[in-house]
Amino acid sequence: MRDARQIDTLGRLALVALILTFSALVSRQVVRPLLAARRDLGAFRSAVQILSRAEGSLEKIDGEIRQATEEIAAGQALLPQALNLDDFVVRMAGLARATGVRIEAITPREVVEHRHYRERQIDLRVTGSCAALYAFLLRLEQGDQLSRVGELRMVGEPTDARRALELQLALYFSPAEAA
Repeated sequence: MRDARQIDTLGRLALVALILTFSALVSRQVVRPLLAARRDLGAFRSAVQILSRAEGSLEKIDGEIRQATEEIAAGQALLPQALNLDDFVVRMAGLARATGVRIEAITPREVVEHRHYRERQIDLRVTGSCAALYAFLLRLEQGDQLSRVGELRMVGEPTDARRALELQLALYFSPAEAA
């Protein structure tokens, strides 16, 4: 027969083995899901922080889009419905008289359709003193018609009393469907 001490030691070993097995099962069933939940909670907090920062950015972007839309509408309201070349020539003649330049040539090009506007390029050549040409450009810039000088070239020697100014002027007006 076995000794009582041996049985007691075997019983204790069996109990320790049972406790270890139970602990492993509890760890697998309880602790791992808790650790996974803690990890998921950390990821959720990170996502909430990212969304909070993005929300402010989205509001800023939305405001910028609203502002750009308003600016486009305001710009389109300034565009004339159509470009009347006769009126343009009369305005240029008055501008030339007022600034002391002489119009040598006005050559209109075809109208180019864009999404929000139409554009007509006009080649213009005027002659005069440097001061008169400068005044002409300033008054042209201050005019009612939305325009842009695409190319500008001074012709003649700097010592010449009169010089020629060749420029390519882009005039803008409403898109075809708005006309």
